[in-house]
Amino acid sequence: MGCIFRHQAANVERRKNTLAQKLQDARKELSGLEQAVEQKKQVLRSTSGADVMSAHQFKAYVVKIRDKKVVYKRKKAQIEEILTEREVLLRTIDLLAKKFEWLKEKIECMDGTVVDPVQASVQTRPRTAAPASSDVEELKTMVVDLMHTLDKRSEQLAPLKETHAERAEALEEQSNLVRNKQNEYERRRTQMEKSYEELKQTVEEMKNQETASTETIQSLESQIAEARSQLSKIDSEDTNGGVARLKAQLEETQQKLDQLSQRNGANVDLAVARNRMAMWRGLLTMFETKLAIADEKVKMM
Repeated sequence: MGCIFRHQAANVERRKNTLAQKLQDARKELSGLEQAVEQKKQVLRSTSGADVMSAHQFKAYVVKIRDKKVVYKRKKAQIEEILTEREVLLRTIDLLAKKFEWLKEKIECMDGTVVDPVQASVQTRPRTAAPASSDVEELKTMVVDLMHTLDKRSEQLAPLKETHAERAEALEEQSNLVRNKQNEYERRRTQMEKSYEELKQTVEEMKNQETASTETIQSLESQIAEARSQLSKIDSEDTNGGVARLKAQLEETQQKLDQLSQRNGANVDLAVARNRMAMWRGLLTMFETKLAIADEKVKMM
């Protein structure tokens, strides 16, 4: 058992020595690399004057470069827009100059005179005068005098302000009155236009009704004339006076028809006239039927 432990201890010691040797070699290699990096840093400083950046510094540098790139693109777009606007303005100036020359030649052809525009002088604000004295008491007196002057001017302006307010109020009242009259005029004009359209439509309807009534009257007159001819035909053959009574009724119907025509001409209500016309037409039909019956009786006799 002791031999096994000694053997294991020897192995552990040997591994320990091996690892210690590897660690020593790694430290030497790291020291050599650090020296090489330091030499390269010195070479870089001597050649370019810049220091070597770490990984964090490099990331920050990349972010800064990216931001500057965005700003560059925005500025470039603004510059391109300004250049485009400049080209447009130059073209506009060229066109305006040509237009001016064309107008100038046209005015000269019309025996006119071209007047060059006069540059108006720019009025500058007058500087406030500095006080001539630096005495405090004198300055106080000047301030008091200025206050009195302002009070007097305020008193002088008070009646003018009151008059202005009264006139403004009167103007507002007149404006409201004119506005109300305009609204009333528009309302009446709209109402009159509507009434005119309704009246126009009514007149057209009355004209149509009058035409229809005239045609109806003419038809009734022709029917009455035909009935009269039939009456005159059978008048000599009537023995019991029935035809005479029918003739009297027909005359009465004719008189009423004439009265209807006169009333129709005197602008009576066309609806009432139409109803009366239908009634008289029914009476006339009845009379014609009676005349036909009487005619048949006469023929049978």
